[in-house]
Amino acid sequence: MMNINNHNNLILLLLVLYFCDNQIRGRKRFQKIICILKHKYNIPFRFEFIPYHYGPYSEYLSNTIDTLVGSGIIKEEFIVLDTFNHYLYELSDYGKEMTENFIREKDKDVMLEKIRKSSHELNNMETADLVKISKKIFGM
Repeated sequence: MMNINNHNNLILLLLVLYFCDNQIRGRKRFQKIICILKHKYNIPFRFEFIPYHYGPYSEYLSNTIDTLVGSGIIKEEFIVLDTFNHYLYELSDYGKEMTENFIREKDKDVMLEKIRKSSHELNNMETADLVKISKKIFGM
């Protein structure tokens, strides 16, 4: 049986996406949320971040998201808007079912509640604010 504290990046990512109302708009936003969760809220992600154009970036996180998309656990949709384009990430039905099963098993876990609260808080912030916070964490 998995434990939330065992640094399982995949289940942690699914939980974050689930607790972000099953929707994260944009790769940059996804990167910043995970970075802040790791460095400010001490969520045990193993992703390493480096300074980059729009703040901290993790190639390993980017590759992991691509793997989850490729395996059908996360859905990725390219959206064209008037002023800019971005990607929309959501759990697939299979990914949602997996995540909900894990949540039922770990319902009273302290880390699960911490992920729930912090993910929801960050999801309600503007992307520009997430970039500022993540840059501040990295002294950029």
